[in-house]
Amino acid sequence: MFHLAAHARAWAANPKDFEAINVEGTRNVASAALTAGVRRVVHVSTELVDGDETLYQRSKRGAEQVVHQYLARGGDAVIVRPTRVYGPGPLTPAKTACSRQPNGGRGARPTSWAART
Repeated sequence: MFHLAAHARAWAANPKDFEAINVEGTRNVASAALTAGVRRVVHVSTELVDGDETLYQRSKRGAEQVVHQYLARGGDAVIVRPTRVYGPGPLTPAKTACSRQPNGGRGARPTSWAART
């Protein structure tokens, strides 16, 4: 199971959205994975987890802690920390900057692509 869903913004009208979506959403995914007997969860976090202390970063760190709790309960998981995830959907400033760089923004730092299925 791949878990990429997140409230990945610099701010929110309701700051509690970060915790509700990123942490509790991950808890829901982990619980469903255990119930369904999913072989492995791939949790997509962010390289920003170890950076400045924003609500987004704090919530992504909390989501990673949920994944560690899932592991302790017998689940199997991998946490990846890409620098940028982009794909179909609304054009955001981050996607605009990435798409205008040579080679789609893929250079010295890896970029990840998330496609809708």
